[in-house]
Amino acid sequence: MIEQYARVETQDAQHIRLRAETQTTDCQTCHSGKGCGVSLLNQLFPRRFSQQLQLPLAAMPQAVKAGDRVLLGIHEGYLYQAAILLYVLPLLGLIGGGTAGIWISQLINNPMMAEPISIIAGLSGLSIGVAYARYRATAHADALQRHVRVLQVMPTVQAAVISRFSPAKLAQHL
Repeated sequence: MIEQYARVETQDAQHIRLRAETQTTDCQTCHSGKGCGVSLLNQLFPRRFSQQLQLPLAAMPQAVKAGDRVLLGIHEGYLYQAAILLYVLPLLGLIGGGTAGIWISQLINNPMMAEPISIIAGLSGLSIGVAYARYRATAHADALQRHVRVLQVMPTVQAAVISRFSPAKLAQHL
């Protein structure tokens, strides 16, 4: 299960809006700009995702309020399905379109047109794959609410207000 912390932003009668906390790390590779590249991507594309999620109020195991921190979990299988949908379908469309283009060019028996037909058919297949993946991604986005689990709720702790007393006021209270 993949886990992510989020904060409760708002709450209404039926839904809770959460904002994912960005990963902040003090590892040396992030500071040096070498290694995994997460810090470089965050610098180049600081707002690449909305990082907001809306869950039904019934998904919360306990009452929450704005500012509370929650730990969300999602199964890896769901993410694998989403990755296949977003990457493999367009790639299959490209390969299938290119193969269909070769087959069509062999049917018309014109070797000069084989490559342009194959390229056009491949790009058409890619476009169809991207369009279908986009269509299915909207259905996956709606189903995301069912796959995200709230694992833990960490309420915000109200800190006690400490007022400063001057020595004269302190003596009055004693």
